[in-house]
Amino acid sequence: MKHSITILIGCAIFTSVFYIILPTEISSAAGTIHVYSGESIQDAIDAANASSTIYVHSGTYNENLVINKFLTLTGDGMSSVIINGNGDHTIKIYNNSVQLSGFTIKNTNQLKFCIFLSSVSNCVIENNKIKNGAYGIYLQYSDTNTIKNNIIELNNIGVYLSHSDSNTIRSNTISENNANGIFIPSTSNDNIIYLNDFDDNQYNARDEGSNDWDFNSQGNYWDDYNDYDSNSDGIGDNPYTIDGVPGNKDYYPKGDFLSANNKPIATINNPGATITKDYGDSIYFSGVGDDPDPGDTIEAYRWTSDIDGQLSTKQSFTTTSLSAGTHTVSFKVMDNHYDWSSAKTVVVKIQDIGQENQIPIAYILKPNLVNPVIQGNSVEFLGRWADDGSVVEYYWRSNHDGKIGSAESFTKSDLSVGTHTIYLKVKDDYGQWSSEASTTVTIIADPFSTNNPPIADTGGPYIGYINIPLTFDGTNSYDPDDDDSISNYEWNFGDGATGNGKSPEHTYTSKGNYTVELIVTDGKGGKSSKTITYANISSSTNVNNGNSDDKETPGFETIFLILSIIFITLLKYKKRK
Repeated sequence: MKHSITILIGCAIFTSVFYIILPTEISSAAGTIHVYSGESIQDAIDAANASSTIYVHSGTYNENLVINKFLTLTGDGMSSVIINGNGDHTIKIYNNSVQLSGFTIKNTNQLKFCIFLSSVSNCVIENNKIKNGAYGIYLQYSDTNTIKNNIIELNNIGVYLSHSDSNTIRSNTISENNANGIFIPSTSNDNIIYLNDFDDNQYNARDEGSNDWDFNSQGNYWDDYNDYDSNSDGIGDNPYTIDGVPGNKDYYPKGDFLSANNKPIATINNPGATITKDYGDSIYFSGVGDDPDPGDTIEAYRWTSDIDGQLSTKQSFTTTSLSAGTHTVSFKVMDNHYDWSSAKTVVVKIQDIGQENQIPIAYILKPNLVNPVIQGNSVEFLGRWADDGSVVEYYWRSNHDGKIGSAESFTKSDLSVGTHTIYLKVKDDYGQWSSEASTTVTIIADPFSTNNPPIADTGGPYIGYINIPLTFDGTNSYDPDDDDSISNYEWNFGDGATGNGKSPEHTYTSKGNYTVELIVTDGKGGKSSKTITYANISSSTNVNNGNSDDKETPGFETIFLILSIIFITLLKYKKRK
């Protein structure tokens, strides 16, 4: 009987394994895993076998993903599947041949990347919307990957390639990025970029390497191409020049070509001026277009926000979904020659009454120099920011030279010699300043120039009193070179205290004779010093009112009087005798 029971239990266990565990393994090996709203995409990645397909259904997924195996990750579509990353890069890819498509990929941190590919090849990123990152897509040591048919918008930099070669970037819409649509440093070469639409980026592209900006007679669309298409073949008559290294060009550019046709004129009727609304309020937008050419008509409209992207393609519309922040809303019209008007703008401020203003964040893109700069050469400065509104003021300073700038970007060629810590802070439209971002830049003297050191003059000697400020004077110091001047004054007051400036004040707390030293530095790094033997500090200024601790020595008049009395007394005494 016991033997029969043992056999039955064994059969039951075998049946369970066969019907429950085995089908799971087969399903996983077959390669399709479904993820539904409320579930974790990362859990599916961790559970998947190599070469699996993970299909993500519509929903918003608040998570950061790490893909470290060969997978296909597919979403229902960029309009219905949203991945919100926070605190780190939204998606990090560390394996070859990963395919990623069908998502809206955002990063709420605004200082991280939406998609980060590191040391991979043969990956395909396609049919995604990639927005709100410091970088939309960042490739590092990654070759022969493909980025195609994506919308890459509202990032700081759309696509950045670092030490990455032979990648293909094609058929993407790259628009409204705060700095560059694409930035390729000198470490990346032989990449192919074509059939992309560059529109409303601050700078469409920068290439400091050697890369191809067209392929098989197909270039890119550039919204700032300012030339003709005289034979109407859809290709500009002259190449489009890419910023960066001279010689990088798109030889088959598309764009809004110049023509004899006059561009239409856009007018915003409503709102008529800057308005402020609470989040969720209804706002009505209306505009008109006028074409100065007889017989021409207005065929299209476009409303965009510098925060939310495209708002509408209608002449008028109403919305309640503008994000909190200060929007610059632009309106354009297009005529029947496909010429777009210049943009007209209106400012719309949306207040989130349930959320306090977020303090802005400043960060420095340039200078990012490794090597020192010879004094007199230009140093480029470029700052960026992240905020829920807009930035209205910039403040740049150097720990050596003080305030050096108040613009988002500028160049400077008169930094003094030395290692500078450069600071940037920004102020938003609510009046709040960010913390300071910092970087360093080293300025060295020109080794081929002759520099005479400056001449230090301490002034003095000085007489003062304890606990009363004493002013020192170094204004007679000078630099003998006509093209140079003193940039820094350093004082050592002899009591362990130091100071800076031409005429500093210092308060001594003890009597004594102090040796004072002044060191001056000129703009080319030359230095000299001078000392005076003393600053004579007494205990008090009240030497005649009985409050002084110092005793006065009797004067000559008093001594003469005493001697005269003694002499007269002796003379009388002698006559009596």
